[in-house]
Amino acid sequence: MDYTTELYGILSLYFSGNKARVVCMTHILIGLMKSATTNLHKVSSSMPGSTKIKSKYRRAQRFFENITLDWEILASYIVNQISFNSKFILILERTNRKLGKTNINFLVLSVAWSGISIPVFWMNLAKAGNYNTKERMLIFSKAIKLFGISNIEAFLGDREFIGEDWLHWLAYYGVIFVVRIKNNSQLYKNKRYRKAINSFRSLRRECMRCLVCSLWELQLTVVGYKDKDGNVQILATNGEPKSAVTLYATRWQIESMFLCLKSNGFNLEETHMTCPSKLELLFGLLAILTCWNCKIGLWCNQIKPVKIKNHGRPEQNLFHYGMTILSSVISNIVDYSRDFAELIHILKMPSIAKEDCYDIELQCL
Repeated sequence: MDYTTELYGILSLYFSGNKARVVCMTHILIGLMKSATTNLHKVSSSMPGSTKIKSKYRRAQRFFENITLDWEILASYIVNQISFNSKFILILERTNRKLGKTNINFLVLSVAWSGISIPVFWMNLAKAGNYNTKERMLIFSKAIKLFGISNIEAFLGDREFIGEDWLHWLAYYGVIFVVRIKNNSQLYKNKRYRKAINSFRSLRRECMRCLVCSLWELQLTVVGYKDKDGNVQILATNGEPKSAVTLYATRWQIESMFLCLKSNGFNLEETHMTCPSKLELLFGLLAILTCWNCKIGLWCNQIKPVKIKNHGRPEQNLFHYGMTILSSVISNIVDYSRDFAELIHILKMPSIAKEDCYDIELQCL
């Protein structure tokens, strides 16, 4: 079976245009899966074809120089590949590093799904520090257009993603949010201001307290929670306060996703690209692979569930499970040709939910 042709057939249904460009995109995705790195030299050596590695490398370079993807089509493709039984929980976070004198700073909006988040929209600005309110509004407006306000269960953000204009904007559009605020945030209650931490110092460990007050002239519920180590976490929400702590814990999924894209997966730090548009395109290809890995991981987990360790957490998340299966099968296509046919069947499905998974035989499992 020609796995390049099969994977091209999947992508060509969604990414129309010049056939050679979609074929090149397919080859780069295969190279990324096999090499598990974003270093273009190593990716090129793992790309299929009998041409010289130098020619593959130059072809990959031209791809990143000349191609731009339609981000709305890409986001729609990613979301539609995996079914959601409930509303969407959106998480905003950024990841940054410095390559020489160039700042690489990604702002990523992802959707929580089965213990890991999947990137939907992202942008890279060559600057240090946090993104401003206008940039947050820009990326979140795309999500509102894609999902619809009524389908967004909640927005989660860390202490970086607060501010008067930002929270007022979310509240204006009716978005339920749970954001962590700083300990020195000024809460207004009973006609006086008070530091947020002063209202929750007396909490017992593993207990929470809700306080209805005003923050940046917004009527919100501020929830304080002290964990078993004695650390106080202060959250502000315009939704149901009793579920705020549990909901906010979901935010950790985007940290797991960043780890998968970096040292524990595709090694995003190994790229030598510095151009913002090229980096955004590279991130887009990794987003497709993240979707594929999670989709296959979910399916395989129904056949052979991931082992649960003594601490109650799984041995690996669905991303790593799917990545192990997909990369192993493609790297040993002669031995696993039947398995590859099954994986192609999974990837061709327009969407997948847990109840869609049925028991199939996979030699690699």
